[in-house]
Amino acid sequence: METTINKINECNYELVITVPYNDLINDFEEAYKKESKEITYPGFRKGKAPISLVKRMYRKEIEEYAAQKAADGFINKAIEDGGYELLNKHILKELKVNFDENVQYFVDIELVPKLELNGYKGLEIEKKNYSIDSTYVDLIVNDFKKPFAELVAAEKVEDKNFVVIYKLDEEKLKEHDGHNIVENIEDSAYPNDTLDVNNIDLTSSRLKKQFADAFVGKSIGDTVELTDEHSHGEHVHMSKFYLIIDKIYKVEFKDLTEDQIKEITKNKCSNETELRELINTDYIKYYQNISETDANNSLYKTIIDNNPFEVPNRFVFDTLQMLVQQERKNLTKEQNKTINDDFLYNYLYDKAVENVKWFIISKNIQRIENLGFSEEEFENFLKERHEKTGLDIEKLRSYYKESKRHEQEVEQKVLQFVKENNTFKTVDVPLKGE
Repeated sequence: METTINKINECNYELVITVPYNDLINDFEEAYKKESKEITYPGFRKGKAPISLVKRMYRKEIEEYAAQKAADGFINKAIEDGGYELLNKHILKELKVNFDENVQYFVDIELVPKLELNGYKGLEIEKKNYSIDSTYVDLIVNDFKKPFAELVAAEKVEDKNFVVIYKLDEEKLKEHDGHNIVENIEDSAYPNDTLDVNNIDLTSSRLKKQFADAFVGKSIGDTVELTDEHSHGEHVHMSKFYLIIDKIYKVEFKDLTEDQIKEITKNKCSNETELRELINTDYIKYYQNISETDANNSLYKTIIDNNPFEVPNRFVFDTLQMLVQQERKNLTKEQNKTINDDFLYNYLYDKAVENVKWFIISKNIQRIENLGFSEEEFENFLKERHEKTGLDIEKLRSYYKESKRHEQEVEQKVLQFVKENNTFKTVDVPLKGE
């Protein structure tokens, strides 16, 4: 068997495997015996035509069929012998049976490229340090007060202590994409089952500031334009959404009672001072997690931007398929039927590309910095898992090798490496209720 590999780009290759004809002769003979049993030829009963006649009439079809059945064995051996690290399943794109000479397999493969990485160490990345202002706590406290507040009908939105019932401007809506705006206003509905479902709570801490500002000074019957910028990778997209104000209610808050505070906090607090302290503590933890995640993502994005290369299209599509399926499951759980797969494919494409780029860069960091598992490390890893789970070490070894679960441990090594070899510059960000 001879193997030739032709480079198309950094990740895409054509693997050409040439197998001597005689190496497949047994496969051909077996195929003739099997297929001849199903062939009906004039003058002979079904399956009784001589093999020599079957070969003369159907040689091309039967030998190509047999060669294709044997393809995976030859392809897998060529990949193993070549030490190629595949990104996904190979594709047999062409097969040639050169009678009495050889059989050629033309295979499309996507490989992990060996990149000369730049700018993955010594970077300075911004990390936000959020602080909670008392006015921000005011917003959260007001969220707890809403179920007990009084809604008073009004004609005009004078400030942000209002709830707006809206209708869609269908004509203008046809011209614009506002999915991200819809998600935000749906997430900012007032917690009152008696209100029309199409309502926006301007006091909500979840509602974007520019959306709340757009309603101030507006009256019943006015059309409100909501605009928002969001990015897909390097592309910035402007969304617009148009609403017509149908009804307006002023929110008149009342102080929470001790019993209400106990119920809200599950007996953690009994007065508003304790409630505010609890909110402050919980939100500091929440934003610390956000800060950590955002800083790490910014680091990975910077490394990706510092190392451009042409992505493997099939691997990107496989990754995109996985992301869409996962998002569709999430939407099904939420009983959200408004978003279709076409939208999800477009929306998640840039994320799929970024995931693929980081996966390939991570593989190269493993190679360059020698971050893989040595045999000794792997054995220690198995012993640790054995001590934790009580499972047999040989079963664990087989499981981790077959499932490639240990690769996730190596990926954690890479993530730890890049965090330790880059610095984070802290930037203070006060959160205020506006």
